[in-house]
Amino acid sequence: VELLANGRCFQRKLEPGAVLLDQGARSESIYVLLEGWAFCYKVLEDGRRQILDLVMPGRIIGFNLHELAIYGVEAKTNCRVAVFNRQSFYATLLQSPVLCLKCANLFAHAEGRALERLSRVGRVSAIERVSGLIVELALRLHAVRDSGQGALKLLLTQCEIADMLGLAKETVCRALMRLRKDGLISLSGGVLEIRDFDRLVALLGDDVQG
Repeated sequence: VELLANGRCFQRKLEPGAVLLDQGARSESIYVLLEGWAFCYKVLEDGRRQILDLVMPGRIIGFNLHELAIYGVEAKTNCRVAVFNRQSFYATLLQSPVLCLKCANLFAHAEGRALERLSRVGRVSAIERVSGLIVELALRLHAVRDSGQGALKLLLTQCEIADMLGLAKETVCRALMRLRKDGLISLSGGVLEIRDFDRLVALLGDDVQG
């Protein structure tokens, strides 16, 4: 991230709810999230929103766009992003083979997460899907912040979790209440905190993708 941020770019700050990239818009920029969380989402024809991924620091946004953006990106928290002209971004990569490999690794991890999440849809229970998402995000936050997983707080609402998993809000609520009752998580003031990471992982067996 530091290498990219030192390239030919400028930095931009976003407040929660601000749109970085409009679905269907044309963009000549590539973005690198430096601080904060953002959502990558798609608005369906009937107006419903599907959250495709939670964007965390180090994520490259818009690299695979050719003409019109097939998804939108919205700030979840206060964010700081590096903004590159597309050609400047390519030029920065060409100056460093190591940086190219690191970017390829980021893309591979993002693809792996998407495929793993898709593989869980329709073949596991709602509580396993919710648990899987919590574990996935905890592992990603641990990698970004190098913090103890037990202390991680996931600033997600029930509606946002539902939009990520394609579940009804009521279903997510019941799953979270079950996890709280079993002592795996706590919920207070809209903040979800992991209380027993190992037991959450045990619910999923080997089906974990960080």
